[in-house]
Amino acid sequence: MALIPIVKVVDLYRHDQLEDGYGIEWIGDGNEGELRQETISVRSVQANCEHLPTQIRRSLSKILPGDVVVELNGVSTTNIGVREFIKNLKLSGSRVRIRLKSVVAVFSL
Repeated sequence: MALIPIVKVVDLYRHDQLEDGYGIEWIGDGNEGELRQETISVRSVQANCEHLPTQIRRSLSKILPGDVVVELNGVSTTNIGVREFIKNLKLSGSRVRIRLKSVVAVFSL
């Protein structure tokens, strides 16, 4: 089994009916303030989203548990913690673009 990193870009849309505006939970690894950078993971928390517009459902479906945020609106998330990331997210408009890194397991025969 090999682990292959995959980078994907996801556009998220703010919506009144979504938890935290975007339907996403931002998870830090608890290392904020330490010398090494904090890893910001993401997961979709909207299980029942049939009533949402199509582009929002598509965006949320691209996000997998354990995805790591590497950019927010083209700006690297290196050396920022979850609190600062969420502050920057709240200052963004109704659409944000995040770049995520996923690790996918590939089985070879």
